[in-house]
Amino acid sequence: MKNTLKLVIPLVLGLLAGVFNFMALKSSVKEIQFIKATQDIPIGASFGAGSVDKLTILSQHAEDLKEAAVLYKDIGLLSGQTATRTIRAGDIIFYRDTEGLPGEIYDFRKGDEAALPVRLDGVTAPPKMRVGDYVELKIPGDSDDPESVPKWIGPFRLVSVGATISTLSKSKDSKRISVACDVKNKEMLDELERFIDRSRSREGAKLINIKLNR
Repeated sequence: MKNTLKLVIPLVLGLLAGVFNFMALKSSVKEIQFIKATQDIPIGASFGAGSVDKLTILSQHAEDLKEAAVLYKDIGLLSGQTATRTIRAGDIIFYRDTEGLPGEIYDFRKGDEAALPVRLDGVTAPPKMRVGDYVELKIPGDSDDPESVPKWIGPFRLVSVGATISTLSKSKDSKRISVACDVKNKEMLDELERFIDRSRSREGAKLINIKLNR
């Protein structure tokens, strides 16, 4: 009996030590919960309750996502929103995917992959812009790149001016426009997405000018 106890006690103590170590390790590793799409969400479609779910990522792998992706605790932000790009099952939902104003309607056409919001804060814009017009956007250079200079990108087709589609909207009454880019023009779409990301993180990265191409 004594010999059995001598064998069992170290085993039990070792097991307990392992459990405590595991619990301590688990408590020291923080997790962040984001939102992912559980099914394809077409551009312009609403975010339904069954179309998104929780995605848990270790904090050490999620530092770059915390400012750009929607946290699961903020899932209410998706209420009443529509997708501003074609979202595939498994994709993380980013804030830029939900920047549409509540009830905003986009003039999407075949081949459109995304509707990107462009803020008009302090910009010199044409006096009147209509949905369907094509515009070129002058963006500032990247402050992190000494060789980067302001440049024109586009053309992009307007899919909304302000909050709703109208046949004629005055740009001075709108705080922003939304533009679409054809899937064939991915280079310009990527350029615009990079500028939007910069303008979100750096207050000085603002649109310089808009050129109307009718």
